Amino acid sequence: MRRRIAAFVVILVVVVGLLIAFSAFGGNSDDEQAAPESTPASAPAKPEDEGASSESSQEMESESESPSTTENSKREEKDDAEKSSEPSASVDPALADKDTCELSDLIIRASSDATTYPNGVQPNFGMTVINPTGADCEINLDEESLRFEVYRISDNRRMWADTDCYDSVQRGEYNFPAGEERSFDAVWSRLASDRDGECSERPAVDPGAYFLHTVIGDNASEPYTFNLA
Repeated sequence: MRRRIAAFVVILVVVVGLLIAFSAFGGNSDDEQAAPESTPASAPAKPEDEGASSESSQEMESESESPSTTENSKREEKDDAEKSSEPSASVDPALADKDTCELSDLIIRASSDATTYPNGVQPNFGMTVINPTGADCEINLDEESLRFEVYRISDNRRMWADTDCYDSVQRGEYNFPAGEERSFDAVWSRLASDRDGECSERPAVDPGAYFLHTVIGDNASEPYTFNLA
């Protein structure tokens, strides 16, 4: 009987030991399997967010380079260029309602076909006369001489006028119609002249900076600067 009880106790101890060992081994296996299942869950989220952000950025860039935006920019640049080329002289709106016109009412502007002339190239000057009033302007150009005058910028010395040695490009009674403009031109040989009419041996002017006045009587344009090379 004692032997049977001892054998039973031994068997019981072995079974209990096996149960304890099995439960300890099984618990570690569960923990180890749980960890890898939880780690990949959030991993794909990062690349997806970066892809969405990059795609949105590309869409914004493509929209900013769209044809309509480019065309609008070109139009704005063209408008700015046209504005910058417009004459700077302003017209008084009150003159349009004036029913008389006199010489001082006329707006005179000077221009040329270039801003710098290489050696040997003769400047071609232009004069634009605008009548901003509501009445025609009758001017006697024999009394109020229409002329082109060139001055040296360094000392403001008058170097040439087209009327020093030749008749004006326009003479006699001349009508400047209301609200309209008239244009005149003259070519300069780059030779100096003076009011005394000494025209036989005229020296060539030196290279440098000059300005042009276009004038009728005592009404002169703003100076137009240019260079002789």
